[in-house]
Amino acid sequence: MQKKYYIFIIILTIYFRGFGQFAFPPSSPQSSGMGNISASLKDWRAASDNIAALPLSGKTSIALSLSQYYMLPEMSYKTITFAIPTSKINALGMHYTHFGTPSYNEQRLAIQYAQLLGKSISIGLELDYLHCGTSDIYYDKYHRITFATALQLYLSKDLTLGFYAFNPLSVNLNETYNQKIPTIIKIGMGYSIAPQLLAAVEFEKNIYMKHCINTGLEYKAFEFLDIRIGFSSQPIIYSVGIGFKSKSWSIDFSTQIAVEQYPETIDVVIELGGEDAKILFLTNGVEVRMNGTCAGGTGAFIDQMAVLLDVSVEEMDKLALQAERIYPIASRCGVFAKTDVQPLLNQGARKEDVAASIFHAVVNQTIGGLAQGRELKGKMMFLGGPLTFLKGLQKSFIDVLKLDNNTGVFPENAQYYVAYGAALYAGSEQQLDFNALAQNMQSAEEVKQYEGGLPPLFADEAEYDAFKARHAQAVIPEGTLEGYTGTVHIGIDAGSTTVKIVVVGENDEILYHKYMLSNGKPVELVRETLEEIYRINPTLKVQGSAATGYGEELVKNAFSMDAGLVETVAHLTAAQKLMPNVDFIIDIGGQDMKCFKIRNKVIDTIFLNEACSSGCGSFIS
Repeated sequence: MQKKYYIFIIILTIYFRGFGQFAFPPSSPQSSGMGNISASLKDWRAASDNIAALPLSGKTSIALSLSQYYMLPEMSYKTITFAIPTSKINALGMHYTHFGTPSYNEQRLAIQYAQLLGKSISIGLELDYLHCGTSDIYYDKYHRITFATALQLYLSKDLTLGFYAFNPLSVNLNETYNQKIPTIIKIGMGYSIAPQLLAAVEFEKNIYMKHCINTGLEYKAFEFLDIRIGFSSQPIIYSVGIGFKSKSWSIDFSTQIAVEQYPETIDVVIELGGEDAKILFLTNGVEVRMNGTCAGGTGAFIDQMAVLLDVSVEEMDKLALQAERIYPIASRCGVFAKTDVQPLLNQGARKEDVAASIFHAVVNQTIGGLAQGRELKGKMMFLGGPLTFLKGLQKSFIDVLKLDNNTGVFPENAQYYVAYGAALYAGSEQQLDFNALAQNMQSAEEVKQYEGGLPPLFADEAEYDAFKARHAQAVIPEGTLEGYTGTVHIGIDAGSTTVKIVVVGENDEILYHKYMLSNGKPVELVRETLEEIYRINPTLKVQGSAATGYGEELVKNAFSMDAGLVETVAHLTAAQKLMPNVDFIIDIGGQDMKCFKIRNKVIDTIFLNEACSSGCGSFIS
């Protein structure tokens, strides 16, 4: 059997393309030279994007390719493709691509099958093994299996329609870090305008990027020479290529140059990251404002709220786009926001409305916490991951700031702008070989600086024993609820994150106690606990009941309790029962901490945390 050998070199000079992990470039020089067209081309060499064309190879064939970014060997894709016809209508294929260096690399191995169905249809199926590896022992290596499918319709000798889908089930690379393998859809059409001239157009959609329109022309100047040009819209890429061929071999070259479009003038830059937020005022005096020690209103805050809604961040974003109303929600602190969100959910508020309200809270935190009265006006650019991927958050900024297409700029690949700026700045610094940089990073050691710590709480074992003995004197007597015949009082503390219930007997002894995480459902927990108390002692005589805490009014009204009292009064009453002369009380709760001084057996001064819950129970959780 005669074999065909194809060797082609694709030199890609692409600026800021942003393919993402495992979004490999086209492996065919015809595809690369025609603006990344592939779905409708009858070129089996583009097997990574065009499985359905495999039966058109005719004979057992091998193709090699090299694609290089920025003319750097470290940023190169190396590809080998096989096509093996098994009959006149069937073909097997194999495709292998390697990107990177030992420091970081991505590999794709595909096993392919395609078949002609009659004279007008060809279908293809591909099984992909994906590997992402690094030489750093602190980072994991990932292995994933996915698939691709393709279809070509030959409507006439000159007209071809094509469809291609890679990773249609949206297999993820790493759930923990939300690293995605892109799902890519291509729909295209190729038409031979004349025997020597092929024109093609294609719609391409990577679900994590904006859609792209690719167009291309191929002109057969001579029997042995093809000339190609192409255009891609997102980003703007111009392509050219040429191919030389004989009956048994061909050599092809192509190059691509991307043109980035940047706004000429930006007045304000707003950037949200995982744990920080920044506003840069660039006109009327350059000024940078950044959040301090609190990550409220950043990506981490949004992650917390998604967990509270029991949805992924992507699902929360989709919910927000369907909102009908906005609720006021605190964004200064994620823990305090839970206090606003959970009651809304308990009262039946739509998750769509709550999700949009969370995004509005982020906007309010950015404007109120960072702008702090300085007017946001002119053309504003929004950067950072949250403002790139979350369309609901983009909409909230547009709505609150009343932006339009001229004043609100959400650039493509906005999550990379800070890294891009670092790269541009590095252009003026000392040049360093890529491998040398990787080696320096691997050999770098963490510099640890230790400061003097606090003295130990206890100087020796004897001091610790004395401490335990002193605290053991404050003991509350306990009794048994089952069979108890006297009267009792019930106290309920519906806190921000927990619910505590105590049943006290006639001699102030504790007959029953329970401590539970509320999970936003204090009423249900209190009802279940009261039912449990009743099962233990059905003849129990309740003389009185009182509620306190965040959910005081809710619990009091739900169960017709006799009294509701301020939490600090409850603290004082219990403390004076154990220590009549107490003069200082500290309480650390789920979302707040308090300390108050007692003078003449009454509260004299109270200190309470404000907008931050750091150091509280939720912080520890």
